[in-house]
Amino acid sequence: MAKVLHLALHGDYTGITPSSIRRTYEAHQDITETNNTVKEIRNAFNFIHKAFQSIEVNPKLKKWSIITLTMIARELMKKYNISDFPEQFAKSFLQFELERQENADLNEEEQDSKYTAFTNAIRGDDPQNMTYRHSKLIERFLIDMPDLKSKDNTRMFSIEQRTAIFFKNNGICQDCRCKVSQDDDYEADHILAHSK
Repeated sequence: MAKVLHLALHGDYTGITPSSIRRTYEAHQDITETNNTVKEIRNAFNFIHKAFQSIEVNPKLKKWSIITLTMIARELMKKYNISDFPEQFAKSFLQFELERQENADLNEEEQDSKYTAFTNAIRGDDPQNMTYRHSKLIERFLIDMPDLKSKDNTRMFSIEQRTAIFFKNNGICQDCRCKVSQDDDYEADHILAHSK
């Protein structure tokens, strides 16, 4: 969870050394579970759990796959109705992994270079390898789930609208009455999030 939250707070793949994660946590000491990034990560973890539970498989995920799948699920949940496709998500990943492992069993000259490159990318967690894994898996998910529908991005508030809502409500959520900061990644209307 710490590595995934670290990456999500940075907004992109970056180094995940203990010292860089510590710096991220020091910079976000006041972060709580009400922070939108934390909520997105929790929702992504829950979706992944639901996905594999739906096909009654314990995939025994490795560190690289937990990081990559969580970041992908988070991205897809923002852009698509992926929550409606947990079974397809799990099956797509497991099929990709089966193909990758079968490829590794072939003679070197018979191997498919895309699977070989992916296998090489799981051996390290530098930003380049994590980005490569992300792009290849997300491409696979989008191919395997052609019925995904894009979310309506026009429902999002502009910076100016968010600022006006914040000041209009004196920084108080109109649903739960909690205090929010302009620096928080809060849901502007905090009544019904776009992701619902």
